[in-house]
Amino acid sequence: MMLAWAAPGLAGEPVGTVGAVRPQATAQADPTPPRPLTLASPVFEGEMLETGKAGRLAVRLEDGSTLTLGEGARMRVDDLVLTPERTNGVVAVLAGAFQWRGGLKPDEGVEIRTPLATIGIRGTVVWGGTLDDTFEVMVQDGRVTVTTDAGSVVLDTPGQGTAVRARNEAPSPPILWPQAKRERAYDTVAFY
Repeated sequence: MMLAWAAPGLAGEPVGTVGAVRPQATAQADPTPPRPLTLASPVFEGEMLETGKAGRLAVRLEDGSTLTLGEGARMRVDDLVLTPERTNGVVAVLAGAFQWRGGLKPDEGVEIRTPLATIGIRGTVVWGGTLDDTFEVMVQDGRVTVTTDAGSVVLDTPGQGTAVRARNEAPSPPILWPQAKRERAYDTVAFY
């Protein structure tokens, strides 16, 4: 039996599949109603993915990259191009915590856009979200550039992070986060 999702806005091949979900999450492509996501559900470009209270969602993209969302997250995959040589595209994380884990291909053209900053991905594992009422970004492996309208910083040491208070303010200088803060960040996207 073949199951296909046919709806306006869901054209072409999926860009990824759900690798894990707890307890529930949805995907919606305007103007269709939200559909529940379960293990192995396809994810299409342009869909808004959402998690609820205590929610977690891990999406494995076709290039092997994984994007994990925490509680109350909203994310949309925009203009994602997956080729045998590279991955290019934009992922918009509109709310909630996230973790990006790069795949087997260079991630030189991937950006994660948030309401406060744009994060340029370079073969990376990166976390972003709100801690202590401030949006923060931490690199776990690789290199990221965090950019606002007022400046940018490079994070290239595991455990290094920055805080972003407003789009019109530069990110704070990079600092090495204490282990306790790193663990708090990991907890926001962990599947315990």
